[in-house]
Amino acid sequence: PGNIIDKWRRQRTTLQDNLQQTLAGATQALPVEEQHQTLQCLCTELIDYVATGHFRVYSCPLSLTAQKPKK
Repeated sequence: PGNIIDKWRRQRTTLQDNLQQTLAGATQALPVEEQHQTLQCLCTELIDYVATGHFRVYSCPLSLTAQKPKK
């Protein structure tokens, strides 16, 4: 499975691929319901990606500095 950075990188790649497909019009031939579902999935992936960065990647350095021993 790898570390959190590897997972985050894989999420980013998937997100980019799905965004490119959506913006390139690959979903325009789909019925409206499927277009809506595709956009919902893209939004969910985006939220998961941002949350991973916020709660797991960017907060790690803060938690490490907060735990410095007292002199």
